[in-house]
Amino acid sequence: MESEQNRARERLRDPDPEVRYRAVMDLERADLESLLPRLSDESWRVRKAAVERLVGLPDPSKAVDALVERLADADDAGARNSAAEALARIGAPAIPALATCLGGEDGDVRKFAADVLGDIRAPAACPALVAALGDADQNVRVAAAEALGKIGGAEAAGALEAILGSADGLLQLAALDALARIGRAPPLGVLAPLARERFLKRSVLRLLGATPGRVSLELIAESLKEAARGTREEGFSALASQLELGQEKPQVIAQILLASLKHPSRLAQVAREALGASNPRAVAGAISVLGIVGEAADAPA
Repeated sequence: MESEQNRARERLRDPDPEVRYRAVMDLERADLESLLPRLSDESWRVRKAAVERLVGLPDPSKAVDALVERLADADDAGARNSAAEALARIGAPAIPALATCLGGEDGDVRKFAADVLGDIRAPAACPALVAALGDADQNVRVAAAEALGKIGGAEAAGALEAILGSADGLLQLAALDALARIGRAPPLGVLAPLARERFLKRSVLRLLGATPGRVSLELIAESLKEAARGTREEGFSALASQLELGQEKPQVIAQILLASLKHPSRLAQVAREALGASNPRAVAGAISVLGIVGEAADAPA
């Protein structure tokens, strides 16, 4: 058996990637010393095979420290990405080491650690990620917000809502998108001021769709007057969500929309334009609006 393993190790140096791939598959899973360097192999198949073998270890936690070290390998993207994939698949046993990384000096490593913790999607990672929302590096802050959105839950949502008042626009954007992913809309008093920020508007609209009430509908109606087609389409998507909520009668929604766009023909025009949207939710909202507006849309302005 030992001679077979020695031959497999020798084949790892073969110039043919197929030979190296098969050698990795022939190695004992416990042979970390031979498997870990294959994360730097020039062949993606060999790297992938090494990840599979490492993840399949009887006790994959034994590979965690070595994999975490490779997150710092800035000169080898293949090794870094392969290590991140392996850590994410190892899951909970990797959380303590990754949480420690979030307190390290290398900003790139902190960001990678946040990304991997998000991919693990375990609530146990929340405390470390919540702390990372205050990191000195904007990329780390944003990565932490995105990771919390993947994990979800009350702790993550509460932390994300708390940073919506940040002066960091990109962090606000990441927090809004993360909250939309979780499916938890902040209070309207928090959302309404953010709707005035043009680059946040589309993300705010996603949350307004899940926030019942006349003020939400008025803000959505205002978005239908925006010059940017993408913003208008997001508004129609939000209207589709509002109609599903069923908190307001269609006639009331029509009145709010018409009060904003002033005439049925104008409302019908922007709704027809949204029928070509790639987002099916926007199309559904536009169809509903056209049905609500009805014959009034054909009246002269």
